[in-house]
Amino acid sequence: MNIEKHIENYEGKNEEKLLRRVKETVQSSELEKAEQEYNIFQVLECGAKEVLMCRMLADLLNPKGRHGKGSIYLEHFLKDVLHEPDAAALSQTLSVYKEYPIDEERRIDIVFTGNGRFIPVEVKIYAGEQQAQCCDYYQYAIKRDKNTYVVYLTLHGTMPSKYSLESKDGSYMLDLSNVKTISFENEISGWLQKLEWMEKDPVLVSTLHQYRQAIRFVSGDLRERQKMDLVNMIISKEDHFRSMIAISEVIDQTKAKLIYTVMTEFEKQMSAVALKYGMIRENRFHWYEYQDKATQDYYHQNNSTYPGINYVIPGVALSGGAELWFRIEVEYDLFAGLCLFDPSAKSEMGIGNQLDEPSEDVKKSLATRIDTSGAQYDAWWVQWWYLPTGEKEHGAEKERIPNFKTMNEAAIQLSDPKKRAAFIKESVDMIDMRLKQLMLL
Repeated sequence: MNIEKHIENYEGKNEEKLLRRVKETVQSSELEKAEQEYNIFQVLECGAKEVLMCRMLADLLNPKGRHGKGSIYLEHFLKDVLHEPDAAALSQTLSVYKEYPIDEERRIDIVFTGNGRFIPVEVKIYAGEQQAQCCDYYQYAIKRDKNTYVVYLTLHGTMPSKYSLESKDGSYMLDLSNVKTISFENEISGWLQKLEWMEKDPVLVSTLHQYRQAIRFVSGDLRERQKMDLVNMIISKEDHFRSMIAISEVIDQTKAKLIYTVMTEFEKQMSAVALKYGMIRENRFHWYEYQDKATQDYYHQNNSTYPGINYVIPGVALSGGAELWFRIEVEYDLFAGLCLFDPSAKSEMGIGNQLDEPSEDVKKSLATRIDTSGAQYDAWWVQWWYLPTGEKEHGAEKERIPNFKTMNEAAIQLSDPKKRAAFIKESVDMIDMRLKQLMLL
């Protein structure tokens, strides 16, 4: 074997070995095992639905809950999580309510009340804070219980901000001493584990375990354990570490190549749709095209460089010479839609610029060729939709939308040629349907 061939065969072998070891580590990790375990909360995607996770918690805490165990679960919560004195006696006097209304607009997620006590529990998993929320809940509760406090339950024990603590008129600020912060990650998970150990009913043991596992997924605990397994494996050998450095040097380039490959496949599958609606592939301005620096720079700049594909929709006479375009674009997520471009305007890229504020004449002209009843006029976008679903929803639908910044599972799967082709076909079919609804041809 000549020396050149020998080198060619040798190079990259350590990196290949490392990648195989990484795959093996991931597959054998606790996360992988947990994913293989049948979990009703995962099947129903409850972890992504804040209301359902909250309702499950409320039922476990309720002495009249469907678990049929009376106040024992509540007692341990009062004792171990809230550190209430004489928790056993208190648990016998409290009723538990979910979504407790305090006015026409606001409902407290969970309330403990009875025998002069009123303790509000605000649960935050994904939802953002509301103005004066903790403040209002405390003001409502203190009128009913002079020893009350607000329980603020989040994934990781986050403190409420000034936005939630301060009254709307700015006249009062709730002191943090009147707020008890707890987390799903620690306090709730620990409480559930204790209930598992003490519970004898196999159905309830399984339910408690599955709920705790769902919480661990939502809080990212299992993912962090997987990361540490990988770190320990890589640092255990010099060859592993050296190979990791070599792989890390091409990570961004590899992810950018994935965007390029996805866009190339889109352009291929869009040809029939473009022909159907008379759309012409734009090749004059190359406005944030995926072939140019937009893709190359995507992972090298803090701001998005918006790699995409542009099509001109001819025959739409718009005021001032503006053009109606159809565009597929990557920001963080992948989306597509109709937008407006001014060929005569100046920009940093030269002649031609997006039309962010269309005149009323332009809008009227658009209305003669497309259905503008759902027009958003968001910057230069007339209307846009996430791919492949058309909407950015919670739960499973949201998880189907690729995010090329975070490289979620939907984006990673696009590296598989068969999955990529199927995903793009579904997206193109949705685009075809939307254009059919919008175009007044």
